[in-house]
Amino acid sequence: LRCALVGVGPVGGKTPVMVIEPEPGRFPSRGRKPAFVSELMEIARNHAHTRSIGRVLFHRSLPVDVRHNAKINREVLAEWARSRV
Repeated sequence: LRCALVGVGPVGGKTPVMVIEPEPGRFPSRGRKPAFVSELMEIARNHAHTRSIGRVLFHRSLPVDVRHNAKINREVLAEWARSRV
């Protein structure tokens, strides 16, 4: 459904992390998740601008800015990702 790229780690040494929000009812099962992540990482490695992505995480509902309801709140999402890396 949506995805966002956030940085995790210290300033000057952040690791790019891709966070995926699947469509409702399409969250990958535990058994399917590794293959899906592997497929996404392979795609990322084939493009210079995404080659540095270090992790892929899944979130059921990306946090949005309360003022816009569509703009992803990357600061909140980065904190969430940091707690899972």
